[in-house]
Amino acid sequence: MSDKEARWLKKGIKTYFGYKKQIAVDSNGLVLAVHTTAANKHDSKGLIPLLEKIDNKRIKKGVFTDKGYASKANRKYLKGRKSKDWIQYKAQRNKSLSK
Repeated sequence: MSDKEARWLKKGIKTYFGYKKQIAVDSNGLVLAVHTTAANKHDSKGLIPLLEKIDNKRIKKGVFTDKGYASKANRKYLKGRKSKDWIQYKAQRNKSLSK
């Protein structure tokens, strides 16, 4: 038996087969939305489909994510929805985030 949509992902020396699940929660930990992708999809590609499941008033104060979700497309999407962008920034290789 095989799953045609599941994919392989290598992280460090470990390999995984299956899916990734992005979960949006509010400040109380209440689940607002869930989005599932193949394991080999980058996290940043899952943010917009996840947020499209959530009403604007629920994300107006901001969206907090780790730097795995950092992308120009995600920041532009949040700006378009008038939501505060609290996505962590990625440092460029060999460059500091702050001066």
